Amino acid sequence: MKKFLVGAGLLALTALPALAQTGGSEVVVVRVEHNGNRGLITVSSGANSTQVKELDVTFNSVKAAPILAEATQQALAPLLQQGYTLTGMSGGDLVTTMVLTKKK
Repeated sequence: MKKFLVGAGLLALTALPALAQTGGSEVVVVRVEHNGNRGLITVSSGANSTQVKELDVTFNSVKAAPILAEATQQALAPLLQQGYTLTGMSGGDLVTTMVLTKKK
């Protein structure tokens, strides 16, 4: 039984590269960061194609949340119109990272 499981695992590993090569996606990463008196919206679709928008906000200000939300919407809207979909997101207190993909 142990040999069968090891063999099945090795067979599955050999099939993974073939699966990874089929299809393909374009990937864009959007990062929203806020700390102190500034907010950053970074949009990257690969090497040498990164855009950074710096926002002047006060972290504790009631106005900071709407400013960051509007800037995030402005960054995401064109990507969604181009056919990208949100496929992953992680965040903490000060940074949120979103991964968007579009099938080729």
